[in-house]
Amino acid sequence: MKKVFFSVFLLLMLLFSTVYASPQSEGFSHYVTISLDADDVDADLADFPVLIHLNESCGINGFDASPIFEEIGDQYNYTAYVDSVGDRLYFEVEYWNSTETEAFIWVKVPSVSDSSDTVIALWFEKFVDGSAYNSPADVWGDYAGVWHMNDATTSTILDSTSNNNDGTKTSANNPLEVTGQIGKAQSFDGDDDIISPTIAGVGTGDLSVGLWINGGSQGAGEHIICRVDTENTPRSIFGILATGTTVKAEIYDSTQAYKITTPVEALDNTFHYIVAVRDGDNLRFYVDGAPAGTVITGIATYQLYDAEVSFGKYREAAAGYYTGIEDEVQYVETALSSAWIGASYETQRDHLNIFGAITLYVRASRGEFLAAGLVISLILVPLLILIIFVVKRRR
Repeated sequence: MKKVFFSVFLLLMLLFSTVYASPQSEGFSHYVTISLDADDVDADLADFPVLIHLNESCGINGFDASPIFEEIGDQYNYTAYVDSVGDRLYFEVEYWNSTETEAFIWVKVPSVSDSSDTVIALWFEKFVDGSAYNSPADVWGDYAGVWHMNDATTSTILDSTSNNNDGTKTSANNPLEVTGQIGKAQSFDGDDDIISPTIAGVGTGDLSVGLWINGGSQGAGEHIICRVDTENTPRSIFGILATGTTVKAEIYDSTQAYKITTPVEALDNTFHYIVAVRDGDNLRFYVDGAPAGTVITGIATYQLYDAEVSFGKYREAAAGYYTGIEDEVQYVETALSSAWIGASYETQRDHLNIFGAITLYVRASRGEFLAAGLVISLILVPLLILIIFVVKRRR
């Protein structure tokens, strides 16, 4: 009987200790839920990078995030991000400025539903360190390159992936860091500005490249982004170029025909999100989350080799410089789906998140919690012993 008593007692104490070790027990007391609007998601998405924009009127419902900045100031690692079952999520802080009351944080969400709102939560608390999950390499693990286009120095920008495909500018402040669609961006002057990272080749594999642009009318064949290889045979090109007020995607293999999508209006001195996708035999193009232009076919055998990627110019030409702003360049060696591109547009324009109210989580102290467990155990254990005794007597 004593063995039964102590076994049940220890089991109950273990139960209470396990319950206590929830994410909230790390010390975070304040949280706000963020519902990802299923109406802006066309298909279920796995490991999707959600952008959380915080300011005095953010998200679909115009949430005032000022109390978050008032609580933790510029200490953005005093935050934690969890999914609906309390599992911690990896995040990257692209921009955080408590004086301006503005921040942009990328969070990798394991599953985003198209049928019901996916709910995550942002926890925050002064002096509680959540930096263990501040890991850009984990957020962007599936990407070949992600450039937020903010200055690392006046002459360089960084790649947030573990591939370290950092970019070098023409010279200091050429191009120049400016305010972008998401935090900071780079403004190209159309004369000699260029940024040069290096990306490994993909042969005939799929790939996608997307970014935000803001420019006016261009000359003929100005390149917004271009990957060009002239050392191998065949010579190859993949990129997005602008002519006048239109943009289009291109692919080229010197042994085959030059392929280009139909021009789409997107240069009106406001920000637009553009994506070019090589998808098997097809070349697809998107503007502001929607398919744009005619899908080009017949590119399954086109070769692309290791090559430098140029932001702002076609590398091998004396001209071809783009004039305007580029922001948030993302390069992935898969063919992104229309649903993924559409949801990317929505989250990056801050039209995916619906914020709840900031809530204070009131928790008992560990001593209070264990004391309550002891009291309940002292009540339940005799009851269980009595039940066991009665059962044995009836036998």
